[in-house]
Amino acid sequence: MSTPGYYEDYARFVGEVAALGPDAIEVWNEMNIDREWPTGQIDPASYTRLLALAYNAIKGANSGVAVISGALAPTGPKARLELGRLER
Repeated sequence: MSTPGYYEDYARFVGEVAALGPDAIEVWNEMNIDREWPTGQIDPASYTRLLALAYNAIKGANSGVAVISGALAPTGPKARLELGRLER
């Protein structure tokens, strides 16, 4: 994610998708797991920056499109137990 201009390119892309008229766009998915980032670089602040740029591009292209932040993946040995608690 450290490639210069990546976030801006991504925001431009989702803005172009928004112009096509979808109901919603999810910005990334499971961004809290290692395989979604360069090794050892999970970074909530970077995701927040990407989300903000994408949101502005999407809304700028089509204000009617819902912007959904990525869902977190369950992690760790207690993840299944914690998800069960959320379902109740």
